[in-house]
Amino acid sequence: MQDVKNEILVGLQNPVMQFYLNYGYDINLDASSLYVPDHIAIELGFMQKLVLGDEREAQIKFSQTHLLKLGASFFGERADYESQSIL
Repeated sequence: MQDVKNEILVGLQNPVMQFYLNYGYDINLDASSLYVPDHIAIELGFMQKLVLGDEREAQIKFSQTHLLKLGASFFGERADYESQSIL
């Protein structure tokens, strides 16, 4: 995620961090070559934690607010995923 200056948001500035904190997902970006909390690998690891913990509501919310939007931008598509049920 980037701010109005087109700078990458890291740490608590990045909205995805609130999801991680709310569900006890602890990441140490200093010990990783991935320097942003919204890297797809980190987000998929978080989703795995939600799936294994059977946290269905969190899976849906996280998918709608982060993963599906990322997927749409990654594949160059635009869609209103918030109105669609995925799980």
